[in-house]
Amino acid sequence: DRSAVMAAVGIGTGIGIALGQGIAGFLGPIYGWRLPFLIVSVPAIVCALLVLFTVRDPERGGNEEAFLQNSGRFEMDEMVINDNEVPLGDKIRSLSKGEPINIGGDSFREVYDDEVRSEVSSESTAPYTTCEQCMMHAVDGQAWGAQLRTLRMLLRCKSVALILLQGAPGCLPWGVVNSYLNDYLHSNRGMTVEKATSVILVFGFGNFLGLILGGTAGSLLYRRGPRIPPVFAGVMAIVGCFPMWLMINVVYESTSVPVVTTISVLAGLCSGVTGPIVKSTLTNVTLPNTRGQAFALQTIFDDVGRGLGPVFVAMLISNFGGRTAAFNIAVFGWVVCGVFN
Repeated sequence: DRSAVMAAVGIGTGIGIALGQGIAGFLGPIYGWRLPFLIVSVPAIVCALLVLFTVRDPERGGNEEAFLQNSGRFEMDEMVINDNEVPLGDKIRSLSKGEPINIGGDSFREVYDDEVRSEVSSESTAPYTTCEQCMMHAVDGQAWGAQLRTLRMLLRCKSVALILLQGAPGCLPWGVVNSYLNDYLHSNRGMTVEKATSVILVFGFGNFLGLILGGTAGSLLYRRGPRIPPVFAGVMAIVGCFPMWLMINVVYESTSVPVVTTISVLAGLCSGVTGPIVKSTLTNVTLPNTRGQAFALQTIFDDVGRGLGPVFVAMLISNFGGRTAAFNIAVFGWVVCGVFN
């Protein structure tokens, strides 16, 4: 059910993006650009306070049997490694009892033991303040060594590497949607600011539906085989290019509302499927004691892509002499994203 949970988290993000676009598009032209920033800051502060005072950090791996035992038995979700051949990440390995589990030359047992020592070390620093504990960990060479070994292990896992790589080209189309599409529909396709904003809101609604589809289909398809959800996500990412190309090249002010709505919903729907499946796949191929670093890497790649996406799109605009040609090329990033999936 991890795809469904990731979809639920993504839905909140999608709703926030849609509301932000709507507030900026409808209130900005009337009251200026500062008011939308003031409005969106209020719920952000409220949510931050609610998280601070009500959300408890759960015990890492507390809901699954992710422990290496002396018998050599290792459980992760529904996968059990003992005397038989079973899939783990990208490979199928035959393990004898008591043999450590290795991916990319690194021992999970070694990393796990390092994590246990780190946690014992943390308990021994309990009398110190949080700031003092952070300083002690910052100069702990053994802890840094364990983190570097975990990082090296993650990067040698093909599934993790592909998940990280697919995010970069996929951010190019999102750079178009988030930074340019509203103004493009207004300036290049003749729409009013309000109508262009409405198209973006409809796109956001389609993305909302895509997140639900990705979460539901990802959970159902995973029961048939762990490799099927990523294939489905990749296909949907590639299919999503076509309604985006239609929105860039075919939609005008004079285009009928049903046609514009259909194109926008389909573009948002296809673009929303990938997110929850990618995150659940990353969870499935990593251990509880390595997921923090895995998701940190994925977040870094995504954030760098989001930041550089508009920059690369601006470079395409300069090199190809216009936004239409540049946007068409940028949307092709979803094809590369789909192939990596």
